[in-house]
Amino acid sequence: MGRVSSRWSTASASTNTTVCGSATAKTDASSYSTRTGTTSKSGPTSRGRIRSTSIPWRTSSTSPSSSIASRSRRSMVRRSRSGAAARRATSPASSWDGRTASGSTARAACTSARCTRRTKSSSTAACSRMDQPRYLLGLDVGGTKIAAVVADGPGDILAKIRRPTPAALGPDAIVAEMTDMLTEVAGAVEIGPLDAAALGVSFGGPYDPVRGVVRDIPNLPDWGGVPLLRLLSDALPGVALAIDNDANAAALAEWRFGAGQGAEHMLYLTMGTGIGGGIVSDGRLYRGLRNAGGEVGHTVLVPDGAECGCGHRGCLEAYASGPAIARRAIEKLEAGEGVEFADALRDAGIALLELKTESIVEAARDGVTFAMDHLADTAFYMGWGIANAVSILAPEVVVLGTVATAAGDMFMEPLRRRVVDMAMPGVGDATRVEPAGLGDLVGDYAAIALAVDALAP
Repeated sequence: MGRVSSRWSTASASTNTTVCGSATAKTDASSYSTRTGTTSKSGPTSRGRIRSTSIPWRTSSTSPSSSIASRSRRSMVRRSRSGAAARRATSPASSWDGRTASGSTARAACTSARCTRRTKSSSTAACSRMDQPRYLLGLDVGGTKIAAVVADGPGDILAKIRRPTPAALGPDAIVAEMTDMLTEVAGAVEIGPLDAAALGVSFGGPYDPVRGVVRDIPNLPDWGGVPLLRLLSDALPGVALAIDNDANAAALAEWRFGAGQGAEHMLYLTMGTGIGGGIVSDGRLYRGLRNAGGEVGHTVLVPDGAECGCGHRGCLEAYASGPAIARRAIEKLEAGEGVEFADALRDAGIALLELKTESIVEAARDGVTFAMDHLADTAFYMGWGIANAVSILAPEVVVLGTVATAAGDMFMEPLRRRVVDMAMPGVGDATRVEPAGLGDLVGDYAAIALAVDALAP
């Protein structure tokens, strides 16, 4: 049957800087060339330094480590900008000023006469940066890694760094790491973080855009109630800022840079640990009540069916997420189906309970009947869920990430047929269902898409 071990590879977290070729960065991961050592020959300008602030949501009585973490952050920021002082006297003042926070976005106003977004008092003011290139910063924050990127105005990524998330050290240390990484990646294009036009943060967990705070996250302890918007706004005064959960941010990225380009209305779904989703309508994210718009994974398909992580039973996520695909396969194998596949797993030293969706996809690509049939069953459930969403939302395109992109046509074709068969007539056959276009780069572009969104009028 061929190999059953996963061909999918995950890059290990590192502190190396990646300098990207902007012409192909959006579609080709091989365009990244890694350069070890320092990010550039000269550091960021002193005017672009991140402001060091205390972490105000904890008091010393409730969190003795808070002041230690704050001192650690100040130390890291000072180290990362050690080469900036020499240019302090010659650095022109930044023209980006004024910041108002609204929801998850803090927008900055440019005083250039050429800018379309101006404050009432700035109509005749000249912008000292009008002849300088505009840069965007992005952070993709997850439970295991943090990535920081810098892009040019159109959104082509110029440099990237990755580091492990210091999750065990709590929010203080993670915010410190984020600010330190912004200083480093900005230095790759010889600016400071405060010289950037905007920062987008794709956050791997529930986020309240109205209050600007993070909700409880299982894989990031003690994050519930952390005012991330205020902390980053205080650290980066004058820089437009947008924060959202990773599913919404990925939806925006695929709409702006990936498979959803050109569509006015798009639904994005990813078949990962859960089934995340996001809706773009009329060129804007639809967030809905409590930022819960797009949760197609928690629509019920099978009453009293398999238990879902949300506490309900029979949700789409309980049948078509990555862990659910593996669980259903294990149940079939334990019932005596797929003897050939089970034997191949044993020969490869893979215990049945350790089976992952990646191995199933690989076996299906190698022509193993059990794996191919199992993916077809998964396409039935996923197509059913998408058909329901298409009948309600009527998007021009549905973009699917993760498993769908790895499995290709053998998964997408039966899924498309199911959508046409089950969606409202005249809508299902008019809606395109496409694999995601950004691949492993989706987290990078998710952050940059938020940065672009932060500058929108």
